[in-house]
Amino acid sequence: MITIFSNAQKLEEEVLDKLSNSICTHLKEKGDIENLTSVEALKVFTESMFKAYATDPEYYKKNGLDFAAGDEVLEAYGEQLGMHMVVNCPSSISLFLSMAGDEDFEEMGYTTVNEPMSYTVTGKVVDFSQEQFYTLSIKDGNGRVRKFLWLEYVENDILLETAMKKKNKYTFTYVEKNMYDPRIQEYRNMLVLTKIEE
Repeated sequence: MITIFSNAQKLEEEVLDKLSNSICTHLKEKGDIENLTSVEALKVFTESMFKAYATDPEYYKKNGLDFAAGDEVLEAYGEQLGMHMVVNCPSSISLFLSMAGDEDFEEMGYTTVNEPMSYTVTGKVVDFSQEQFYTLSIKDGNGRVRKFLWLEYVENDILLETAMKKKNKYTFTYVEKNMYDPRIQEYRNMLVLTKIEE
């Protein structure tokens, strides 16, 4: 089954944070979510996702997350959330392993995503450094500063040079990649820029 993203926009980090934190709370309330079949795990995740959405549906609709948009769109949202939650909600990992771990999941037509999920953040470059690659510190609208790597081709890369003058806000698209960090001598998730827009 191929996931369709044309009808489901990529969600802002803030929306993903709010929804995934709420889902994580529901999962903790569920208690033992280990050793579930894929069907049971999918049911628990779906219930938690809908309960989390129900806590503030107007906020989510206003920010582009509409649960009434149909199954393909819901699946795309679920995949964005899943990728985000693996990083930010460790208790969800066993649930996702169960979802992907047996034949029931495949029989239902679900498959894993091969392409890395893309996310967006709107903000301003507040600092940058250059070692082997450029690292840009970007501050979003909530004042949160995160570091992004300019590691590979970035669509509209000419704008990056302007962005590094630290004057204007831009919308940055990025992916999370599990990469080796020689400073700590282990793998960790890095934020890698793929696109910049005015």
